[in-house]
Amino acid sequence: MLGGPMDAKYAAICGITEEELATDMAPDIAMLAEEYECTPEEMHDKLKKQYDGYRFAKKSPDIYNPFSLLKCFNQRDIANYWFESGTPTFLIRQMQHFRTDITAMDRIEEPSDAFDRPTEANCAGGRTDVVVEMPDTTYVFELKANGTAQEALDQINTKGYAQPYETEGRKVVKVGVAFERETMTVGEWVVG
Repeated sequence: MLGGPMDAKYAAICGITEEELATDMAPDIAMLAEEYECTPEEMHDKLKKQYDGYRFAKKSPDIYNPFSLLKCFNQRDIANYWFESGTPTFLIRQMQHFRTDITAMDRIEEPSDAFDRPTEANCAGGRTDVVVEMPDTTYVFELKANGTAQEALDQINTKGYAQPYETEGRKVVKVGVAFERETMTVGEWVVG
């Protein structure tokens, strides 16, 4: 894909940059700060913690999730809007692949804060791409656009991304995922 978001020259096109937030959205930050009874600087930090974290290239600026950030300003509420911003196609395909009985899930009740987890998690070895914490299992994902699923899994192991979760009493599943460059879909994954 020429000139797409994975190209460093265009990596900021799919979101809101730090500079855009600080300048163009300063009035929105001030309005939300007033709502939350804090300073604009404190509100900026809260927004950064909640909505910053996208990177589309190695030398990409940090990108804020535009859907979630704009919805936050509109609703005047810092919340998790990420699920509304996309179709969980990968999840649906996995459920079909593993023949998951979704009707059994009707009886599962989770409070909304059960999904209040960072999409990226820091540890001593660096930052893993995705961590999903469920009641009895934690999934640690590493995603590769230029590499193999095995390389992604090896990175989880060598950098110790799963270590912080191994003492929580849950099963820890490490998943390396490689994307196909042409289609930008999941090409392969490996579980270790």
